[in-house]
Amino acid sequence: MAEQKHFTYAELDAFLHGDLPVLKRLRCQLHLHGCPQCQGLLQHVEEDNRLLEDGLMRSLDAYKKENDAKT
Repeated sequence: MAEQKHFTYAELDAFLHGDLPVLKRLRCQLHLHGCPQCQGLLQHVEEDNRLLEDGLMRSLDAYKKENDAKT
């Protein structure tokens, strides 16, 4: 049986967002169950996404406050 390749950062990001084709998503999900390396990378991707979301929310809040102050 061929060895399963590890998934890339971009593939795991697409997995998190539901952007992988169905079969690739299933392969990724199965692979994640048995691969500590990809599990660790997935955690890194999740943390990066949280940081980006937090940064965007802070920027949005600052933008709203700035616009409220102008009115």
